[in-house]
Amino acid sequence: MQLTGLSQTEGNPVIAVQINLDKNFAFLEFRSIDETSAAMAFDGIVFQGQSLKIRRPRDYQAMPGGDLPNMNVPGVVSTVVTDSPFKIFIGGLPNYLNDDQ
Repeated sequence: MQLTGLSQTEGNPVIAVQINLDKNFAFLEFRSIDETSAAMAFDGIVFQGQSLKIRRPRDYQAMPGGDLPNMNVPGVVSTVVTDSPFKIFIGGLPNYLNDDQ
Protein backbone atom coordinates (compact mmCIF):
# COMPACT_ATOMS: atom_id res chain seq x y z
CA MET A 1 0.00 0.00 0.00
CA GLN A 2 2.96 2.31 0.55
CA LEU A 3 4.13 1.84 -3.04
CA THR A 4 0.73 2.91 -4.35
CA GLY A 5 0.38 5.85 -1.95
CA LEU A 6 -2.64 4.37 -0.15
CA SER A 7 -1.10 4.19 3.32
CA GLN A 8 -1.32 7.22 5.58
CA THR A 9 2.07 6.97 7.26
CA GLU A 10 5.22 4.89 7.06
CA GLY A 11 5.12 1.36 8.34
CA ASN A 12 2.84 -1.57 7.79
CA PRO A 13 -0.85 -0.56 7.69
CA VAL A 14 -1.88 -4.15 8.60
CA ILE A 15 -1.81 -4.78 12.35
CA ALA A 16 -3.30 -8.30 12.49
CA VAL A 17 -3.85 -11.24 10.13
CA GLN A 18 -5.87 -14.43 10.61
CA ILE A 19 -5.48 -17.02 7.82
CA ASN A 20 -7.72 -20.05 7.25
CA LEU A 21 -5.74 -22.27 4.85
CA ASP A 22 -8.46 -24.95 4.73
CA LYS A 23 -11.02 -22.52 3.31
CA ASN A 24 -8.58 -20.22 1.46
CA PHE A 25 -9.41 -16.91 3.11
CA ALA A 26 -7.92 -14.43 5.54
CA PHE A 27 -9.05 -11.59 7.77
CA LEU A 28 -6.86 -8.49 7.93
CA GLU A 29 -7.10 -5.70 10.50
CA PHE A 30 -5.76 -2.29 9.52
CA ARG A 31 -4.53 0.51 11.75
CA SER A 32 -7.07 3.05 10.43
CA ILE A 33 -10.50 3.19 8.83
CA ASP A 34 -9.12 5.15 5.87
CA GLU A 35 -6.44 2.54 5.16
CA THR A 36 -9.04 -0.20 5.48
CA SER A 37 -11.22 1.55 2.90
CA ALA A 38 -8.21 2.13 0.66
CA ALA A 39 -7.39 -1.60 0.71
CA MET A 40 -10.76 -2.22 -0.95
CA ALA A 41 -9.18 -0.84 -4.15
CA PHE A 42 -7.28 -4.13 -4.50
CA ASP A 43 -10.49 -6.16 -4.95
CA GLY A 44 -10.27 -8.18 -8.15
CA ILE A 45 -6.52 -7.95 -8.73
CA VAL A 46 -4.70 -11.12 -9.70
CA PHE A 47 -2.19 -12.31 -7.08
CA GLN A 48 -0.13 -15.44 -7.76
CA GLY A 49 -2.58 -16.50 -10.47
CA GLN A 50 -5.71 -16.02 -8.33
CA SER A 51 -8.21 -13.18 -8.46
CA LEU A 52 -8.53 -11.67 -4.98
CA LYS A 53 -11.96 -11.01 -3.50
CA ILE A 54 -11.76 -8.26 -0.92
CA ARG A 55 -14.93 -7.62 1.05
CA ARG A 56 -16.06 -6.05 4.30
CA PRO A 57 -17.18 -8.42 7.08
CA ARG A 58 -20.84 -9.45 6.87
CA ASP A 59 -21.65 -7.50 10.03
CA TYR A 60 -19.92 -4.31 8.79
CA GLN A 61 -21.98 -1.14 9.20
CA ALA A 62 -20.76 1.97 7.42
CA MET A 63 -20.56 5.17 9.43
CA PRO A 64 -23.45 7.53 8.60
CA GLY A 65 -22.39 10.21 6.14
CA GLY A 66 -19.17 8.40 5.32
CA ASP A 67 -18.07 8.82 1.73
CA LEU A 68 -15.97 6.39 -0.23
CA PRO A 69 -12.38 7.65 -0.27
CA ASN A 70 -10.62 8.29 -3.56
CA MET A 71 -8.90 4.97 -4.16
CA ASN A 72 -7.17 5.39 -7.50
CA VAL A 73 -4.35 2.89 -7.91
CA PRO A 74 -2.51 2.87 -11.24
CA GLY A 75 -3.30 -0.36 -13.08
CA VAL A 76 -6.03 -1.41 -10.64
CA VAL A 77 -9.73 -0.90 -11.27
CA SER A 78 -11.72 -0.79 -8.07
CA THR A 79 -14.99 -2.68 -7.75
CA VAL A 80 -16.11 -0.36 -4.96
CA VAL A 81 -18.59 1.97 -6.65
CA THR A 82 -21.49 3.86 -5.12
CA ASP A 83 -24.82 2.25 -6.07
CA SER A 84 -26.90 4.26 -8.51
CA PRO A 85 -29.28 3.66 -11.42
CA PHE A 86 -26.32 4.33 -13.72
CA LYS A 87 -24.08 1.55 -12.35
CA ILE A 88 -23.38 -1.57 -14.45
CA PHE A 89 -20.87 -4.41 -14.23
CA ILE A 90 -18.80 -5.53 -17.21
CA GLY A 91 -16.50 -8.48 -16.53
CA GLY A 92 -13.97 -10.54 -18.42
CA LEU A 93 -12.16 -7.60 -20.01
CA PRO A 94 -8.59 -8.28 -21.15
CA ASN A 95 -5.85 -6.72 -19.01
CA TYR A 96 -4.20 -4.99 -21.97
CA LEU A 97 -7.11 -2.55 -22.48
CA ASN A 98 -6.51 1.01 -21.36
CA ASP A 99 -8.84 3.93 -20.57
CA ASP A 100 -8.73 5.22 -24.16
CA GLN A 101 -9.93 1.91 -25.59
